[in-house]
Amino acid sequence: MSHTMRIPTKTASAVSRPSAVVLCKSAAALLLCLAANLTHAAEQVEKAAWIWSDLSDPAPRNRFTYFRKVVDLARLPDDAMLHFAADSNARLWINGRIVRRKVSRYHEDKIRTEVVNPGPYLHVGANVVVVLHHNWGNIITFQRTGNKHAGLYLDSSWIKTDATWRCLRAPEFAEHDKQIVGVIGDKRIRYPQIIDARRMLTDDIHDPHFDDSAWNAASVVPDGPWPDKPTDVETPGQREYPVRPASALAAGNVNLAEPLSDDPLLMARAIRLAECVPSDVMQDSAAQLLTGKPLVIKGRAGQTRYITFDFHRPTHGYPFLHLGGATSETVMIDFGYAEIHRSLYSGRQQVKEDGWLNPEGVVGPGYADRYITRSGAQATELPDERTARWLTLHIHFPEDGQVTIQDLGIVKSQYPVDLKGGFSCGDRRIDQIVRLCLIHAEVTMSDSYIDTPGREDGQWIEDALLRGLLAARWFGDTKLREFLIRTHAEGQGPDGNLHPFAPSNYPAYPAGYDWSVQWVAFLYDDYYWTGRTELICHYWENLCRYWKAVLSLVDDEGLWRTNHIFADIRVGIKLRQKHQSSGIVTPWIVERLRWSVEMARAVGDNDQARKWQEMADKMTRAFRKYHIGPAK
Repeated sequence: MSHTMRIPTKTASAVSRPSAVVLCKSAAALLLCLAANLTHAAEQVEKAAWIWSDLSDPAPRNRFTYFRKVVDLARLPDDAMLHFAADSNARLWINGRIVRRKVSRYHEDKIRTEVVNPGPYLHVGANVVVVLHHNWGNIITFQRTGNKHAGLYLDSSWIKTDATWRCLRAPEFAEHDKQIVGVIGDKRIRYPQIIDARRMLTDDIHDPHFDDSAWNAASVVPDGPWPDKPTDVETPGQREYPVRPASALAAGNVNLAEPLSDDPLLMARAIRLAECVPSDVMQDSAAQLLTGKPLVIKGRAGQTRYITFDFHRPTHGYPFLHLGGATSETVMIDFGYAEIHRSLYSGRQQVKEDGWLNPEGVVGPGYADRYITRSGAQATELPDERTARWLTLHIHFPEDGQVTIQDLGIVKSQYPVDLKGGFSCGDRRIDQIVRLCLIHAEVTMSDSYIDTPGREDGQWIEDALLRGLLAARWFGDTKLREFLIRTHAEGQGPDGNLHPFAPSNYPAYPAGYDWSVQWVAFLYDDYYWTGRTELICHYWENLCRYWKAVLSLVDDEGLWRTNHIFADIRVGIKLRQKHQSSGIVTPWIVERLRWSVEMARAVGDNDQARKWQEMADKMTRAFRKYHIGPAK
C-alpha cells in the first residue's frame, strides 16, 4: 500500500524565506514522522505471531474458540498464499468459504503450516477471515505430542496473526472434558460433541459488517512451544466433498431403556440400549429424502423417532445435517455411527436389519454426538472427524413438534489421490476383493497413513509400510511417505529407537524393533523407487543413531538378542543363553541393514557401508548356525 503526501506550494515572492524554511522543516519532520510510523507498522505486520484467547488458561480441554479478522485490500496481492497452523486443531473460512477443516498431525515443537491458496476467495475491499479453533487439552492422543499451549498461526503477505485479531469462545459448543474411551480402556482423541443451535450467534460472522467489538482481543503467546516461523508441511490439504447415504436401512419409533441424559458419554449408551420399532411408512418417507425430497418427521412430547442410513461403504469425514425447519427449540437429534455389521472378534452384531446399531461396539463408550435445534431453517456440520458405514439419527421430542430434514451426509475428508491404472482378472470375487482393498487404502490415507480412521488415527509404522507401497504404486503418491519418515524421525529418542506411531504422547516408547526397523524400509523404498538421495542425506544421522542402538544388541558370535519385539521371542532349539534371539525378526533386521549398506554407498559413506556389511554378514552366519536346524 503506497502513502503519498501532497504539500501545497507557493512562489518565492509570496512566501518569505524564514516561512519557507519553517515549512520545509515542518514538512521534513512530518515526512520523517510518517516514515517512522510506516516503518513501525511494517514491523508490526512483518512477522506473524502465535495467538490465543486467554493466556491464563493455556490448554483447556475440548474448547472451541472463534477468531476473526477483517482485512481491506486495495488490490489483490501478487502472492496470496496463506500458511496456517493450529494447536490443537482448527478450521478456516475466507469470506464465508471453508478452505481447511483440519491441520496435519505434528510434534508440538516441530509443528508445520498448511499451505492454502486463498486466491479464488479474495476480492478487492473487505475480506473476512474466520477460524474455529478446537483445543483438545493436555490429553493422550495418537496424532499429537501433547498440548502445552493452545495457539493459532496465520502468515501471508496480506494477513498475519497478531493482537488485532478478535476472539470469542464459541457459545454453541458444550464445553466438557469427557474424552471417549476405547473398547479396551485406552483413551483416544475424540470428544462427543453437543451443539446447541439456540446458542449460536444470530448474525453472520462472515459478513464484513458483523459487529465483533464485544469480542476480546487476541493475545500474543510469548515463548510458546512452537517454532516462531514454522515451515510448510509436505502434503496437500484434504480432498473434501459431501457424500449422501445410498439407502435407508430402517426408520420408525424408539423405545428408550432409560431416561435421556445430558451426560456427553451417555448419548451413545442410549442408542445402544434402545429398542427400534420399524415403520414401513417412515422408511418409505426416509427413502424419498435420498431422491431430494424433504423429510418431515413429527413427534409428540416424549416420543423418539429414528432413521438409520447406509452409505454402502465406510466414509470418513464430518457429518452434516440441514433442516428446512423446526417447530421446536428443544428437539434433540443424536448421531450414532457404525462401521461393521458384525464383530469378527466376538461375533456380536453391531448393526441389525431393524436399524438398531451399536455406536460403542467398535470405537468405545461415548461415541455419539448431539444437535439441539432452534426454530426455523438451520444447518450444522460436526467439527470432529467420524467414520461410518451406517449413520443413525435418534430424534427426541421433549414437546410436540416436527423437523424437516432437507439434506444430510458426511463431508468426506481424505488425502487427494487419483487411481493409476485399473484391475480386472475376470473372476468376479477377486475383482470385488481388489475394489474393497482400494476403498480401504483410500480411507486409511488421511493426513498420513493411519489405522482405524476416526478412532485412534494412529500412524502405526508397521502397518503404514505396506500402505506406503500401495500409495506409491496405486496412486502415484510419495508425499505421505515423506511425511511419515519425517514425523517418525522427529520422534526418535535419545537411545536411537522410535515411537511406534509418532507423533504421539501415548506412553508406548520405545517401539519393538520389528516395528521401528520399518522406518529404515520406508527410507529405502523412497530411494529404491525414486533414485533420490535427498532424504537419505537429510536423515543420515537418524539412520546411524538407529543402527547404533539396534546393533548394540548383537553378541560376540553375531546373534541379535533382545526380547524388545512384538513378534516371537524364542525360536531356535540351540539357544541356551539368558536372552533369546528372534528367528522371525532377525532376518528383517539383516535385510534392512543390507538395504542401509546400499544407502550408505549411495551417499558416499563407504566406511559406514563397509562396517554395516561386515555386521550383516556376521549376523547371517550366526543365524544359519543357531536358528536353522534339521526338520523333525
